[in-house]
Amino acid sequence: MMQVLADALVPGNFNADNIAPELRKNAHLFFPSKPIQHVKLEAGMITSFGFGQVGGDCLILHPRHLFAALDPAHFAAYAAKRAPRARKSYLYSSEALITNSLVRIKEHPQYTPEQELDVLLNPLARTSLDKKGEYSVASKLPTALPKAANHGALQLALKNPAVAGVGVDTELISEFPYWNQAFVEKNFTPLEIAHCSKQPSPQASFAGRWAAKEAAFKAMGVESKGAAAQLKDIEIKCIPLSARSCQLPSVLETDPPPPTCAGLPRPAPSSSSQPSSRRRTAPRRSTSRSRTTRSLPRTSSAAGGP
Repeated sequence: MMQVLADALVPGNFNADNIAPELRKNAHLFFPSKPIQHVKLEAGMITSFGFGQVGGDCLILHPRHLFAALDPAHFAAYAAKRAPRARKSYLYSSEALITNSLVRIKEHPQYTPEQELDVLLNPLARTSLDKKGEYSVASKLPTALPKAANHGALQLALKNPAVAGVGVDTELISEFPYWNQAFVEKNFTPLEIAHCSKQPSPQASFAGRWAAKEAAFKAMGVESKGAAAQLKDIEIKCIPLSARSCQLPSVLETDPPPPTCAGLPRPAPSSSSQPSSRRRTAPRRSTSRSRTTRSLPRTSSAAGGP
């Protein structure tokens, strides 16, 4: 979109030959199949449907509107800071085109295996560009950070040799399509459906269980089957006066005994969200969050919703 605003060239979609009737009836929506060159564009908006239940809209104004609001001294200071960044960007782009490395596939995380525990538990951990031209976490991390209530439990779990991974997922409760019968039956067991349907807020309960399923799936580190994958195979069970229990399918079992999820205390609702690999639609507002760690006893616990 920033390139479109800079060049005033609106790219066309050469495959836009079958616009849905519901969209065609909107007189102010235009679907170009060829590029359109304008003289000047003032603003643009990007709508992202994402790969999960969370979408987003981003409104971008042409920088000339911002620059016009600055006094000459502030604009000169900005221009002085921008010039070296522009040169670095130009050199990086040129090198990427010459060496055919415009797309760089990540082969490892930004931290070493020895740093994993400290980075995951440090909310101020940041990456920076190293000498190899890659972003990595510095060897020395910020210290004296406030510890979360479950910091000790998570730290103890991760130090256990039997624990092989951590899974975290957040879901926007008001976006969760609990009303979609096909989706619910595809991803929840009859026991889960019966339990969630009886709760004061079925939508929150279904969202919490979905978050726990996603967290367990991520903790296992198994290969995803994409949007067609069913989470019905992972069942979240209720244990009185305890964390939620996660029953895993035999297809995820590698060596006996099968892998499981070591549970943590259920966190309070949060206002943030993290997209997952499955698509859903609905209204929006509160969030359900789940964190799971993977270990090796028979059954597992995962923090979930109600």
